[in-house]
Amino acid sequence: KDDEPISPLPEHEVAAEEHEAMESQRMGTNRPPKGWLTLLSSVVRGPSDLSSLKVPIAMAAPKSQLEREHDFMESSVDWVGMRDLFESGADSVQRMEAVLAWYLGTLSRGEGWGTPEEAEESLGRRPHMPIIGERHVSFFDTLGGGVAYAVSEQLSYEPKVCATFASAPELGISFQEVVGPSIGLAGNAVTMVRAGTAHLTIQRPHASGHETYLFETRPSLTLRNVFLGRTFCEVVGHLVLRCRETGLVARMDFEPAGFMGVAGAGPHGVKGTVARWLDGREEPVSRLAGSWRSRVYKWSAALEEARRARGS
Repeated sequence: KDDEPISPLPEHEVAAEEHEAMESQRMGTNRPPKGWLTLLSSVVRGPSDLSSLKVPIAMAAPKSQLEREHDFMESSVDWVGMRDLFESGADSVQRMEAVLAWYLGTLSRGEGWGTPEEAEESLGRRPHMPIIGERHVSFFDTLGGGVAYAVSEQLSYEPKVCATFASAPELGISFQEVVGPSIGLAGNAVTMVRAGTAHLTIQRPHASGHETYLFETRPSLTLRNVFLGRTFCEVVGHLVLRCRETGLVARMDFEPAGFMGVAGAGPHGVKGTVARWLDGREEPVSRLAGSWRSRVYKWSAALEEARRARGS
């Protein structure tokens, strides 16, 4: 019944817990809570959800998850480059590639990377989870003569869903997303997934209307070697970016590093295509490959096919 008092723990259990706490304090050690032990034991059975797990203060980042949602805006200077390219009369393929370049640039900022010191500080630290209805507002200099702003709000807690709207009015660019971030532990890695919808809208200065780029799928962030080996971050998975007005679609594969990051392929590899719908199928018009943290190269898909046919 509701009015019945909650029975306390048996005396022997209370004494055992107090003795364990005193021993940990005397020895100068912090033993993991029982919740952590249960979680770690479940790793061998498959992925475990870390979203609702309480973490020690030392493992918490000094910011809220809503603040993390705005980190990508620090790369809003790239919005100026996109605006300039759209004003220069670039074709639809070049505009799609410009949006791709902007997205790749947000990946490093989106997780607090940047300098090695920033990366080292953010690795393995989880931001504080916001409460329902909590909002965060940020303003940024676009370096193009205007100010951009972003607003995020926590819509629900179970499941965790937050919404973000960012805009640079002087540039005619806006970004919207509704996502449910989740964190899972599997083996020696922690994976952070952002499931939901997102789209980028850009005004066409010398044409009527605008173009909307829909992010149908996005890769996940993986923290590798959390228990064994050198810890590092990488982006793994697939990106599908589609322009509603032109019909172009970009498909990018973010490849994982080799064994523990020391053998095989290195981290941050990416490759993909930009294609248009032609005769009932997607026809590649350009190909891209490289490292999204340093440099990505592009070339003509038609030229590649011609050289391949000439070589054969």
